[in-house]
This record gives sequence, C-alpha cells and structure tokens, in this order.
Amino acid sequence: MKSSKAIKLIGAATFILCPSIINGASFVISDDRVRSLDITPVLGRGYSIGSNSFQSTCLMVDETTTPSYNYDFTYSDFSGTSNLMSDLAATLSNSFGYEGIKTEAKSDDVLDTATINMVVSTMRIDRYYSSVREELSPLSTSALKLLDNEDYIGFFKSCGPTYVRSIRRAQEMTAIFKFKADSATAAKDFASGLKKKITRGPKESSSSTDPTISSSLIIKILGFGLGLNVQQSNTLVSTNIEEFNEVMKFAYVAFTTTEDTQHIGMVFGIEIVPWVDNTEFQVASKLIEGSVKIPLGRSLIPKAEKINNQVTTSFRNTLVDRPNYICKSRINFIDKYGYCCDESVLFNQVSYEYEAEEGNITGSHEIYLSERICKPMRVLEASLVKNNMSNNGEFVARLDGILRSRMNTMFSLEQCVSRLHAFPSTLDANLLKPKDMISFESDVVARYSVKKLKLALDPLQNYGLIKHLGIEMDEYVEMYYSPCINALFGANVEDSSEHYFMAYGWMSHPSCYRLTCLADNSRWDRDEEGCIPSVMTGSSSPTYSNDDSKGEYCVKDEEIYSGDNEEFCKNESADLIAFQTSAKACWGADISPASLLEQFCMPQITSDVIDTDDKLIVDAMVARCTDEREAYEDLMALRYSY
Repeated sequence: MKSSKAIKLIGAATFILCPSIINGASFVISDDRVRSLDITPVLGRGYSIGSNSFQSTCLMVDETTTPSYNYDFTYSDFSGTSNLMSDLAATLSNSFGYEGIKTEAKSDDVLDTATINMVVSTMRIDRYYSSVREELSPLSTSALKLLDNEDYIGFFKSCGPTYVRSIRRAQEMTAIFKFKADSATAAKDFASGLKKKITRGPKESSSSTDPTISSSLIIKILGFGLGLNVQQSNTLVSTNIEEFNEVMKFAYVAFTTTEDTQHIGMVFGIEIVPWVDNTEFQVASKLIEGSVKIPLGRSLIPKAEKINNQVTTSFRNTLVDRPNYICKSRINFIDKYGYCCDESVLFNQVSYEYEAEEGNITGSHEIYLSERICKPMRVLEASLVKNNMSNNGEFVARLDGILRSRMNTMFSLEQCVSRLHAFPSTLDANLLKPKDMISFESDVVARYSVKKLKLALDPLQNYGLIKHLGIEMDEYVEMYYSPCINALFGANVEDSSEHYFMAYGWMSHPSCYRLTCLADNSRWDRDEEGCIPSVMTGSSSPTYSNDDSKGEYCVKDEEIYSGDNEEFCKNESADLIAFQTSAKACWGADISPASLLEQFCMPQITSDVIDTDDKLIVDAMVARCTDEREAYEDLMALRYSY
C-alpha cells in the first residue's frame, strides 16, 4: 500500500528563506572522541557525532582567524607525600603526561618507596580561537556537484552532517625528577633547591649540595604536540639541570615561534557546525530558492459543526446524518470523515489525485455521500526544513556507521578466529596480551589463554559464530535498515521528490524510530519489531523464539513457497536456536565474545602460561564445548537427513 504522505516543491514566490535569519548551532567536543592519535581533525573536515567518525574535507579553508595563547608553568613537589598516587591524581590528572607520571610512580613502588622521591614540572601552551573564515572558504568542487544534483544523502555520507569550524590545541613539556634521599628533610631541601634552579636559572645557589642526592637524580622528559622541524630539535634529553633548562628553552621556541605553529599541537577540543548553518551550503543546496509543502495535520483541519443541539450522534458519512452538519464557512465541503475544506483540496484516495466531488448532490453540496478526504497542504517552516535535513543527515551517517561497524566486527572475528586456529596446540596454554587501546584499565582485563579464546570466539569449532553474525547482519539490513532508508526518501509515497528527505524528520517514520536498533551488538527481534542483544553479547544474550508463525518479523525465503500461499523464514528459528543453545552452554555464565574481540584481537601470545586453577577451568570448558559440538552436529544431521 502506498503511503499518503506527499510533498511538493513550490516556487520561491511562496516564501523567501533569508540566510540572515538562520542562526548557527555550533557545539563543542572536548573529550577522548577527538583526542585519539589515530584520527586527524582538520578545519573544514566533515564529522558525524552519531558514528564518531571524520569524513572527507569538503570545505576549502584558505584563511583562518588569528589564534590566542595561554601559558602555564607548574612545579609540583611530591617528595614528602604519604599517598603519592592520590596526590598525583589531584594535582596532575588534567596533564597530558599524567599516565606517564603514574607509570613512573608505580615503578618506584616496586623499587624502594622509602627513599625515592618525585618532583614534576610542566610547561603548557593552550592555543584557541583558531577558526575557519567561512566567508573566504568555499565548498569543494565535488561537494558542490553533489548538491547541484540534489544528492543530499550522498553529500552527508561523504562530507558528514557537520564540519569542523575551529580547533583548540595544546602543547606540553613535562619533566619528571626522581632522586634518592636518606630523610624527608633532605628530600625537601633538595626539592626546594631544584625549584630555584629551574625557575631562576642553574647558577642560582642552593643550600642543598649533597653530592649523593645529586648523583641519584634522574630526569625524564615527556613532550606532547611538538613540532620538531626546528633547530636544536635533538635537545630533548637531559642529565642535569643545565641541560634541562636548554630543553625548556627549546620547547618554548618550538611551541610559539616555529613555522605553521597554529596548526601544531595535540587536539584538545573542536567546534563543529551543521552544514545547514553554512551559508555556502544553503545557497548550493537550494534551501533559499524554494519551499517544501506537506499535508496539513488532521488536528489543524476544521470539522463540520452540528446544526442544532438535538443531534446526538457523531458524524457519519450517510445521507441521513450529513444534513445535520455544516461547515463554518459555507463555501467549504464536508469530506467522508466530517472535515471541512475547499473543493480544490478534496483528495481522491483511489486515483491519488485532487478531484472535485461528483454526483449525489441533492440541491445543496453538503447533502451527498462523499468519497473524498480533505488534504490541504501547508508550507513547511524554514527552520523545520533545515532541522529535518540536518537531523536526517546525521541519522543516515549513524546508520552507515552501524553497518560499517557490524561488517568490521564480522571480518575482525573471522581474522581473529583464523589466526587462533593457525596457532599450534603446543601454545594452547600460553596467555594472550591484551590490546593497548581498550576502554578500561588493563588491571581488570581477564587472563585468557589461546585455547580459552578459541572456545570463546568459536565455541563449536566450526566458524559458527561468524555464520551467525552474517545471518544477523542480513536480517538487520532487510528488516530495519532498508525500510528505514526507503521511508526517509519516500520510496513508498506517490509523487514524492528528492525534497521528501527534507520534509519529515527520521523520528516521524515508524520504521526508523526503533531506537534499540541503534545500539551496538544488537540483532533484529523476530518476536517483536525492534532489536535485542546479539549473540555476540554471549552468555546473557536472549534466545531465539521457536515460533516461526510470526513470519512477518523475519526475512522471507524468496525461493520457497507453499501450496497454500504461506511464506517461510529464510533462516529457520530451529537452526538458530540449536546453535545459540549449544554456544551458550559451552560458554558458561561469564563470556562475552564482543568484549573479548575488543580486548584480544588480533591475538598476541606471551611467554606466560596459565596456572593450575585456570587450567582446570579451561579443561572443563573444553569438555563442555566438545559435548555441545557433538550434540549440535547430531541434531543438524537429523534435521537434514534427506
């Protein structure tokens, strides 16, 4: 059935959208989403908040505003602290060098906490107000071509829903001084003298000249956001205070006076702006040349009124009831549902055209059986057009990000399982090294051996989890992604145009407004429309229902039909249940393949091996998984023994 939603593009004379009334809606991101060293924020580059990904650079930045700078130098003495880790967190947690400082402090704990003391000095430059001069920054030729062809979705996929307008950067030089002292007093004196030499110069006299303490001094330099294409860039190592001061002089010069300084440094935060707030985009996308018309909501259409209070029944489209109702404006007509409108907006649901009512008029145009509905159109406000385009662009980018993430998960799982199976059995007891970039502290990562990870990611040793992910992907695309994209572009709407994308926000489409399907590690729910946790969530994943009668919620098999016109699911629930039941029994109660994939793939073997207790756990898991694999194979053989 075709949807009754419709839009029309009308001439600029209907209303004029003035660029000056469109206010910017920028916002700032200043967290780990933009501080990763694996991504490159660039002025004018597209960005999607939903998928946290940078797209192509579609704004050609010729000039930027002149940035401003903040300078800060701190000296922190921890030589007399009783709780070093707590004091470090309170004082230096916002420093780029905090993790490195913690590492040094932990190494001291192992060595000799009674005698090793720590002092930290930090020099930091913050650079901000570096922004695109948008009046001098045109869109790229290819981006303009997409907009000229009214390929809005292609533009948002390539250029992102938003772009980077300004970048805040920071540079830092952190020095860690460690030394041994026989007493707290001696440590304090040495630290005080150290501060004077750093802040006033190496020639500053100091009461602390203990040669034993001075000989134990170790200086470690941590630099962040440096530009090393300057003279003396090799001056980053120091063994004494004189050399350290030279390092700090070099750092200050590198931070402030090198060529292209404003584009060097660690990204600390970015300002992003929706493309629809860019005047160049508004002109190229023709937002200011026309308007979008959509059907007026029923709640805004006046209804016919009762002629007198003696009429007690509700409106019915009969020759008996219609004479009891009249429109407030006598020139209007009453449609089949009792709404009043001009004859020109009476809509024929059969021919899908606006047509005047014909026949059955008995003296007055109110007394007849109407087969039309009132469907007046209204001009969509400029702000709504802009917001719909921006929100839909962000949503489509999010959907694409979800599909890419699912594909990446499936391919990563396949490569990881293949590598695990390639390891010889002699390495089954070796422990695996967790990945460096994971979302929680390495101290809480579980210890996994090669064998245990094999069983976790391939429980039945038949690549079944990979196959199952492929089925989940197929159902997700068929049951959620494709219907949602079609709804956004009006594929099921008569007389829709490319401007339909701007007429309705994605939340107004029921096929898109299933928020559970935007979650990571989810699958399509065959029992109810929506999504639930995927089998990749492991032991806690909900089991498939064995009720294939709910065929409307599964992907249909287009090659198999029954004689009584019954459709069948492409993937039978019994097969999915058999695999999931066996896999969950193999895993036990505390395994999540999705989490393990993030922690250990691609697998790196260490020389350490599991202890006796872990070996007993793995042996029990091996026995459990072997039994489940045999039971699963027997069941499949019985089901398909023909």
